[in-house]
Amino acid sequence: NLNNVCMGEEVMIEMFQALEKNDTLKELSLANTSMSDIAAGHLVTALEANRTLEKLNVESNNISTQTMVKIFEAINVHQSLKEFKGSNQQAKFLGNKVESAITKAVENNKIILKVGLHFQFGDCRNRVAVQLQKNLDRLRLK
Repeated sequence: NLNNVCMGEEVMIEMFQALEKNDTLKELSLANTSMSDIAAGHLVTALEANRTLEKLNVESNNISTQTMVKIFEAINVHQSLKEFKGSNQQAKFLGNKVESAITKAVENNKIILKVGLHFQFGDCRNRVAVQLQKNLDRLRLK
């Protein structure tokens, strides 16, 4: 849990490079750490490589909407992440194009159970909720 710990960008980049090869960490919480887009870009690379992370919290940082989409696309590579929290970013609203891209990414993910984002558009919010419910039902039936 590194919430509210302001660390330098270099430290975050090193941590994300280590996350690429890590096979034990299940939960990473980086809320309010002043994470920039550059560090978040390295997080995307780490998420594409990591197979064990199940929970990720990057709330209250400075991640752009485009990088947020890349994070969701990276989550889909191995589909091991079950919970993502990313609200309260630099941009107050994601916008229709970004929300649609995130919605498509969530709809292609059969594992994710919780998405902590505020969707401005009802259609995207509803489609994400329906997919999360399908994933919960799939998990319950196992």
